[in-house]
Amino acid sequence: MDPQSPDLLCFDGSYIESGKFYSGQDAAKHFKFLIEQHGPVNAAGVVDGFYRFVAGDDRHTWFGADHLGSYPLFYRMEPDFSWSVHAGKMDTSPVPDDQSLCCLLACGYVTGNHTLYKGVLEAEPGAVHTWHHKQGKLETSRRANTATPTVPGFGELDELSSALFRAESAAKEPLAFNLSLSGGLDSRIILAQALRHGKNLNAFSYGKWNTPDQRIAKRICQEFDIPWTFHNYGDHRSLVDDKQRHSRFADHAFSGRSIPHEQDYISAHLTSPGSLILGGHSGDLIAGSYLTPDLALARSGKELTDLMFYRHAQLTPVTGRRFYDVVRQRLAESFGGLEAGEEGIERAALRFNHLNRQRRYIVNSVRAYTLHDIPFFLPLYTKGMMDFFSGLPAEEKLDQKFYKQFATGFLFKGDLAPLSEITSTRPLTAAYKPAGFAERMKFRIRNLDRYKLRKRLFRSQATGYSTPLYFMMGETTDRLITRKRIGEHFPFLPSLAAKFDGSGCPIAADHIRKLHRLRASQLNINGFYVLYYLGMLFGENKDDVL
Repeated sequence: MDPQSPDLLCFDGSYIESGKFYSGQDAAKHFKFLIEQHGPVNAAGVVDGFYRFVAGDDRHTWFGADHLGSYPLFYRMEPDFSWSVHAGKMDTSPVPDDQSLCCLLACGYVTGNHTLYKGVLEAEPGAVHTWHHKQGKLETSRRANTATPTVPGFGELDELSSALFRAESAAKEPLAFNLSLSGGLDSRIILAQALRHGKNLNAFSYGKWNTPDQRIAKRICQEFDIPWTFHNYGDHRSLVDDKQRHSRFADHAFSGRSIPHEQDYISAHLTSPGSLILGGHSGDLIAGSYLTPDLALARSGKELTDLMFYRHAQLTPVTGRRFYDVVRQRLAESFGGLEAGEEGIERAALRFNHLNRQRRYIVNSVRAYTLHDIPFFLPLYTKGMMDFFSGLPAEEKLDQKFYKQFATGFLFKGDLAPLSEITSTRPLTAAYKPAGFAERMKFRIRNLDRYKLRKRLFRSQATGYSTPLYFMMGETTDRLITRKRIGEHFPFLPSLAAKFDGSGCPIAADHIRKLHRLRASQLNINGFYVLYYLGMLFGENKDDVL
C-alpha cells in the first residue's frame, strides 16, 4: 500500500473526554490545548474494524490495535514523528495550528519511515509494537502495558456483541433490520452494531410523543440518515390500562404494558416479509441498572426493602401494605435471611426488578413478535451477555458504571450532539420575561415541575382544586367526583377565557370554555395539570403559586 494512502488512522471527526463531546473547531482547539499543556497523548483511527493507536516520546513510538469499544484516543505531534494532512504535505511542527488539526481529525495517517508505517498498518489486536527511533528497529510483544486507556473488558464486550450480530447477519442475510429504538444505552449499542453489520436498517419507536426518549431517537435517526417512524400510543388510549402503566405520568416512551401498542404497530407497518426486529430489552438491567449507590450502601434488609418500596412502588399496580410485603418476600428469596452484604444486596436489587417490570416487558414484546410471525433478535438479552456481566465485580456494575462507559463512546460520530444536550430543557432564568399574558402563561405551563405539583396535589384540600386530580392519579375511588362538571371544580375558567380573549388568543379562550362544560371523567391527566396550575394563578388561592 502506498504510504501516502489515507486509509490508515482515519479519524471519525469527534471524540469524548470526561463525558464531554468535541467535534470540528472545538475539537481542534481542545487538541491544541492538550498538546500544549499535557505533553504526549495518543492518536487513533478506525481501520478494518479496529482502532489503530500511536503514542510516543523522544526515544520510542508505541502503536497497536484495539477493539472499537475502546475510547477514542488523542494525537500528539512529535518532531521525530512526521505526519501528513494531505498527500504530499509534510509538517514536523510540534504544535500544529487549528486548520491542520481539523484536517488531521478528518484524515490523519502516519508517514515517514516505511518500516514504521508498515508495522502500524499490520498491527494485530493483542500485540504492542515499539519503534526505536535511533536504532530504526521495530519490536513486537504481546499486550502487557499498552498506550490504550481502556477499561478492562471493553474489547471483550464489543467482540461479544459484534459476534452475535455477525452470526445473525449471516443467518438472516436477506432480512432487513428493524430496530426498536428508544434512545437509551441499549439502543445506542445495538444501532452501532447494526450499522456495522447490517445493510438495510430501519428504526421505529412507539410510546408517547415528545418524551426525552422519543426526541433522542428522532435526533439519532436524523443524524445517521436512518428511516424512522413513530407509533403514538396516545392515539389509541383505549388500549392503555392506566393502572398497569409503570409510570403514572406516562412519561416513558415505552410502556410496561407494551403489547397492545407493539401489536398495533407491527400489524400496521412490519408485517411485510423480510423483516428482522432488533430489540434492546434489558441490556441495562443485566448490567446493573438498579444497583444504585443508595441500594448498595443499605445497612440491613429492612432498609433495602424500604428503599425498594419507595423507589419502585409506581412500577406495579399492587399498592400499600401488600406491595411492601411482596418486596420483602422477593428480597428474602434473594437474600436468604435478609442479611446485609454486598453480594446479597446486588442479587436482591437485580432479582426484584427482573421478576417485575423487565420480565413482563420482554414477555409482552416476544408475544407481539410471535403473534405476527415476525423474526426477532434480542442481542443484549442472551446467555453470553448475562454471563459476561455476572462476572464483573460489583463496583463495575454499581449504577451501570461499566455499561455506561462502554455505551458513551459507542455512537458519537459526525456532529451528533451529546445526549445531555439533546434532552436538556431551557433553564429558568430571570432574563427571560415574556411580554404578553399569553406568552407568560405558555412559559409557566411549559416549565411546570410535575413532581413538585404531584407533591402539592396530595396535600390537604386547602386549595380546593386537588380533589379531581387526586382521583385521576388513582389515589381514590370516589366516582361522585367525576360526575361533576369541570367548571364546578375550577370556577375561575370563564374569567380566564375572557383574559385570553383580551390577549388576542380566541382559540385558547374557546378551548377553556369547552373545558368548563366537560365532566371531570372526560379530561385526561395532562389537562388536569394545566387546570390545577391555572387555578393556582387565578383561583381563590392565587397567591399560593408553585
